[in-house]
Amino acid sequence: MTTPDRNRVTVEIYGTSYKLMGSSNDYMKQVANYVDERMRSISKNHSRLDTPRIAVLAAVQMAEEAVQMQQFQHEVKLLTSERSELRSEVARIQNVLLEQQQRFEEQTGSLEGQLKEQSELASELAAVKDNLTAETQRSKELLQKESQRAAELLKEKQSLQDQLNRKTQEWEKKHKQTVDDLKRQHEQQLQTIQKNHKQTSEQTETGYKRQIQQSEQKQAEMIKGLEQKHAQALEGLEQRYQKEIHQLKENHAQTLTKMKQEYTETVERMKQEHAETVELMELEHTGNVEQLEEGQSRTLLEMEKTYSEKIQELEAGHTHAEHEMQQKHDEAVQKLKTEHSQTVQGMEKQHKQSTSEQEARHITAVQTLEKKLSEQKSSAQRFQSLAEHSEKELSSLKEENNGLKRNLEKTRTDLEAASKELQSVKSQIHAARNQTEQLIQERDRLKQEAVKSEEERRRLQRLVADGNEHSRKLHEDLEQTVNELETWKSLAEERKEELRNMEHRMSQAMESSDAHEEEVLRIREEISTLKEELERQGSGRHTAEQELQDIQLQLEQVEKARAEAHAQEEETRKLYEMLEEEYDTVSLQLEQLRKTSADHEGREHHLGDKLQRAEEEIRQWQEKYEVISQAREQWEQQEEQLTEELGAWRQQIASSKQAQEQLEVENKEVSQQLSELGEQYEVTVHQYRLLQTQQEIHNERTAKLEEEHRKLQDEYAKLQVEYNEWIELIEQDQG
Repeated sequence: MTTPDRNRVTVEIYGTSYKLMGSSNDYMKQVANYVDERMRSISKNHSRLDTPRIAVLAAVQMAEEAVQMQQFQHEVKLLTSERSELRSEVARIQNVLLEQQQRFEEQTGSLEGQLKEQSELASELAAVKDNLTAETQRSKELLQKESQRAAELLKEKQSLQDQLNRKTQEWEKKHKQTVDDLKRQHEQQLQTIQKNHKQTSEQTETGYKRQIQQSEQKQAEMIKGLEQKHAQALEGLEQRYQKEIHQLKENHAQTLTKMKQEYTETVERMKQEHAETVELMELEHTGNVEQLEEGQSRTLLEMEKTYSEKIQELEAGHTHAEHEMQQKHDEAVQKLKTEHSQTVQGMEKQHKQSTSEQEARHITAVQTLEKKLSEQKSSAQRFQSLAEHSEKELSSLKEENNGLKRNLEKTRTDLEAASKELQSVKSQIHAARNQTEQLIQERDRLKQEAVKSEEERRRLQRLVADGNEHSRKLHEDLEQTVNELETWKSLAEERKEELRNMEHRMSQAMESSDAHEEEVLRIREEISTLKEELERQGSGRHTAEQELQDIQLQLEQVEKARAEAHAQEEETRKLYEMLEEEYDTVSLQLEQLRKTSADHEGREHHLGDKLQRAEEEIRQWQEKYEVISQAREQWEQQEEQLTEELGAWRQQIASSKQAQEQLEVENKEVSQQLSELGEQYEVTVHQYRLLQTQQEIHNERTAKLEEEHRKLQDEYAKLQVEYNEWIELIEQDQG
């Protein structure tokens, strides 16, 4: 039944016209031309096939192409889905990067706020500086007034100069002796503190080294035990694998599945044992079960967050703070020098007052030194805690590094075993392919022989049919000849009977009279005629009998040839069926080997990626270890610098003790400000180091994400190459 959207078109396929229905005339003609070209190509290659067989073979080939196209479309869909997954993964990574960028911008805003606070602090310091400048100006004015007054009292001063000089020398001697005593006491206390700190550090370091050695020894023993277990397990796996390889020819798929299950269970058990061992080791070293349960990932995220905040805070303020501190230090030194010169000038007028106030200044100086000493002790304790924290982090990093090394060795062993297994399977696949190619060639040869046998059988069948037809005709002719022969025999008997009757009558006639001579002659002529006819009939019968014998001989030959052809046909059919079964078996084995090869290749890629990730993690932990070592060295250098600066500050404080009483309070305030700035500088430097470490970790994580993205691209390229290789293999198999 035709519909308005379907057209009828007449096409020609292999010399025969057909009427087809479709929505497009050009499309139907294109399909018909394709079928016609395929049938003509098959007819050209196989000239002995008839039209129905050519049509069936063309339909089979086009159906095979359709199935291959469906498989190709299915694989394209799979690759498209994988590509979509990769795109989604890339989008996720980009979102993570955007989130990190947002966090970075937020931290930048926070740093800007802190910078603003520091600017306000700097403005306050500038106001304090202005106040100090105004006070200095007032002091200068007072000094100028006092100088004028000193000019007036010069004569009085001259008279008292000698006494003043003597008292000044005595005071300077006492002050110098006091300062020297304080210096010696402070140096002794500092040496004692340093010695105690050094002994404590050495004891702590010795204890840490001893614990690290014990931990490393325990780890080495446990690693050795794990390696022995792993070697035994691998040896058992290798033995089982060899046995299973030996049984592969009988039941390859079942044995391979069992081997994979056993291997997976062994690997999982070893992973579990390794995880439990690592967990016990970490529990022995850290004693923090909750932190181990939460995992290293959260710790790293917290460290990254804290370090990034501190780094971004200090990167912005470190340079500015350092510059301001240096500037303030220079200004304070210059100011102290100026004030010291002014104090020396004013001491000539205020010597009497300074004698009574010297004891108070001495007590204040002692208190200041005690305060500095306590600050030094707190600094030593702080550095000691930092050293302990660094040692703990170093020990943790060493443990993690050892664990990663063990994982790397295990992964390398698994990869080597998988590579050997893959190589064995590849060799088996290669041998199976060669065997399959030989079987395919043998099958093609037997197919050709079967075709030839089929043609010979058909020819023999035609000969048998012709022989049967000829035999039937010969039987009919023989029966007709036999019937004619019987007729001739009956006629001959009748003629013989007539001849005897005629001879009897002739004898009777000869006895009766001579009158009957003419009749006798006539009868003799008839008798001779009958004899000649009887002789002709006998020769015809002999010829018919000879032809009958020839026909029977031909029938026997035809029956024999037909039996031989039937036996050969039966043998060819059995051989063809046997080859078909063998071909199906080999094809199934080849397909199983291909699946096994694909599984092993996927496993090899997985182990290779795992090995690369483990090496990358080891490299990152080594970099972290180097960064921490550098930070430790920097902390030691910073401690030495701070010690030197502390000595310089003490000298400045000792020199400032000679200032006036009215400037002593200002000196104390400046010293306190310098101390606070020093503490802020220490905190700032420490935060700056932490922020640098966090920034490096952030950069490493960014590089790691980029590396993972590149690996995903490489894996996609590998999948594309493997897909192309499989397409080429399929085309070669079809060829």
